[in-house]
Amino acid sequence: MAKAMAQNVDLKHELSTRLAQSAGRADAGVYGLDVKIHDRTRIAWVATAPVADKGQPNQYSIEMCIDVPEHLWAKHKMWPAFRARSRLQSPDTRVYPFQMRSVLDEIRHEALRTIRSIKRIEQRALRADSSVESAKRFASSLRRELQNTRAALGRSAQSDDDGAQTEASLADEYISMMYLSSLARVREYWAEDDEILKKIHKLVRRERKYRFEYGWPTPQGKNRRELGRWLRRRGALKRHFHQLLWLDAYPFRPEDRLGNWIAAFVAVIASSWAFAWHIAYMNQLVSGGLSMVSMLLAGALAGVLYAIKDRIKDIGRRWIAHRVRDGIADKIVHLHLQERIDHKQSRLMSSREQLRATRVKRADPLNPALGETHKVVALSIHMRVDQNGSGVPSNWGVGGVKHVMRYDLSALFSRVDHGARQVPIAEEGGLFSSEAIRKRYELPVICRLTGGDKGVIKERSGRLLIDRRGLRELRLN
Repeated sequence: MAKAMAQNVDLKHELSTRLAQSAGRADAGVYGLDVKIHDRTRIAWVATAPVADKGQPNQYSIEMCIDVPEHLWAKHKMWPAFRARSRLQSPDTRVYPFQMRSVLDEIRHEALRTIRSIKRIEQRALRADSSVESAKRFASSLRRELQNTRAALGRSAQSDDDGAQTEASLADEYISMMYLSSLARVREYWAEDDEILKKIHKLVRRERKYRFEYGWPTPQGKNRRELGRWLRRRGALKRHFHQLLWLDAYPFRPEDRLGNWIAAFVAVIASSWAFAWHIAYMNQLVSGGLSMVSMLLAGALAGVLYAIKDRIKDIGRRWIAHRVRDGIADKIVHLHLQERIDHKQSRLMSSREQLRATRVKRADPLNPALGETHKVVALSIHMRVDQNGSGVPSNWGVGGVKHVMRYDLSALFSRVDHGARQVPIAEEGGLFSSEAIRKRYELPVICRLTGGDKGVIKERSGRLLIDRRGLRELRLN
């Protein structure tokens, strides 16, 4: 019993921590930052920021730094391993049909708004005290939100637009899935109170019956096939509805756009240098008289000058390109609104991205008094976002933007020690045994969201645990 209570306390602490981390993501117009493991090989970080109002530009930066031990670092192509996408946050206000471009977009907008509202109701419930009154307020708020949305979807499904009925059915199914997921999280948080559990179970039974009537995937027991089908369906629906919010990205590299100008500039300098030396030597040669030896020397000098000129061009081009990458960015991405949202496809913001892997020395992890003796490779990923103040059309009810970034660390797994080590274990009666344990590596991780003159707005730090099987755990401070 005591063990179960301790586990429940730990679960409440975990849910409260997760709630605190996601508080910034839930409200439009608020900065937020979250770091997590996306899958076996990729770490992900998500930053949210308010959309700048018209005529009021906004600037902020997102930086992720991972310290990899020097012996664990494997040189790899960094840009294919990195991916960044940006989208608008889910709308938080209802939009009437005459304000939208199509009934299909209206249905998707309403589905996204409802799911956002369900998450807010869930967060209020997790913040509230564990009482029957809190459970009643939670249940009535959810039921009212669900009824209003389904009534609106029913009216939209009667439209003459092709696909409106199908889209309304998909929206209803997606909302139902997120509704049940929210109930499951709240149930775990209030697991000690039987009265509250009865109310939650009643809501779950009612919703499951509703899903059975429409033939939607509904897991029974712990059947892995049905659970997998549920997750696949949920992922497909999420991608379908969130597609409305993604920003159109148009990336380019400043180095490529300036490449011809850089090459021409360096070629002029190198050719001028070679030509000046050649003229100077020829003048001296003519004044001293021509001979076979002097002609051979002139030819040899011309070849040497030509070779040096090419080297000057190559070194100069690389030097200027390096300065362009450091001074401007490795890559610039212009982010535009979709045509469904703005027929002009206005540019909402631009991002400048830089990737660096630098060998540095850190303080000794066991005894900092030794100084900076620990050699690591600092993997730094920096994104600076400039919002131009064009704003989002007001009839979409969107107040924030979300940047989703991921980096694939699979290149490191080839350097991980695959061998197992025998670890002594104490047993009862003073006896000892041993168990083979595979080594795990801890990589310090720090992620910052910085806003112009605001300084550091949000910061997440911790340690990423990896082994030969991939990313195992992220322990945030």
